[in-house]
Amino acid sequence: MPASRIRPFAAALLAAALAACAGRVALPDTGGMAQIEATRLSASGTIVALDTTRRLVTVRDDAGHALQVHADPSVRGFERLRVGDVVTLDYLLAVAADIRPAGSLPPGAYLQEANEAPRHAGRPGRRIAERVTVVAPILAVDPAANTLTIEAPGARPVTLAVEEPAHRAALPGLRVGDLLRVAFTEAVAVDIRPRGR
Repeated sequence: MPASRIRPFAAALLAAALAACAGRVALPDTGGMAQIEATRLSASGTIVALDTTRRLVTVRDDAGHALQVHADPSVRGFERLRVGDVVTLDYLLAVAADIRPAGSLPPGAYLQEANEAPRHAGRPGRRIAERVTVVAPILAVDPAANTLTIEAPGARPVTLAVEEPAHRAALPGLRVGDLLRVAFTEAVAVDIRPRGR
């Protein structure tokens, strides 16, 4: 599958990936995955946890979903953040994806710690970063409807809308049992501000 935008896959799988990664297990080889440019996203909610040493911020939205991000050194006012603050944050999420043949990897969600975070403009330096990889079997392919149904880890089957023309063109070549593999690099906050601003 080409490396152009894969946001429909990312959005559908991220929650399942994070929910399924309660423990650390060995990560299957991720060599050869197509790196996709980091996507800038926004989220709003209440800060429920702060790790000032590691610059980790956990925000829970109104629906109860939690998101943990690493605050980039460029984030202003980090030292003034407190548990209970209601904020909006902008963050980067780097995604890589590919299709693997049936049986080539064990399905599931895997967490790996890496020694160096992805480098973003204006952000030198090294630290520990985490990467979540989801390996999901394909349950159904519908080229006419431009959809792909996968067995997401710890969840019911998820049907994904395939929007990019290049991805749609690849659908007829996919087979039930093939594996969709998506890797998410730890979210990095580039701005945290009071909600409403």
